[in-house]
Amino acid sequence: MKTNIKPGSKINELTVKEFKELISESIREILEDIIEDREASSSKNYIDSIKEAREEYKTGNISSHDDAFKYSPSKMKGVKYIVNEDGEKKAVVIDLIRYRNVWEHFYDVMISIERENEETISWDTLQAELREDERKGK
Repeated sequence: MKTNIKPGSKINELTVKEFKELISESIREILEDIIEDREASSSKNYIDSIKEAREEYKTGNISSHDDAFKYSPSKMKGVKYIVNEDGEKKAVVIDLIRYRNVWEHFYDVMISIERENEETISWDTLQAELREDERKGK
């Protein structure tokens, strides 16, 4: 279910039904993200891609925004900027179908930066913990 709330709407402008739809949609998206993260974290390929992204980041083997896109982002189809009242870009919305590979690389790098100081565990230990969680019904 997608909400039909106009962009820029304020909470006090929403009907109760629209507000409930907005909350329901937000919760649904969060749950999908949690499920996707859990599935991804149990994937050896995903874990390997995180390790690779961390290594690329540590060695400085990263691309600039211009190199990644090769042309002006303001003219790119499937890229929209969210700006504040002063017209300053504060966020970006990208078409994940069109730019999935770019997003996945960006996401991997961000995860590796966020987790670079976390304790690591072996693949075997992770699998054992997941099996135990599954056995317990978590």
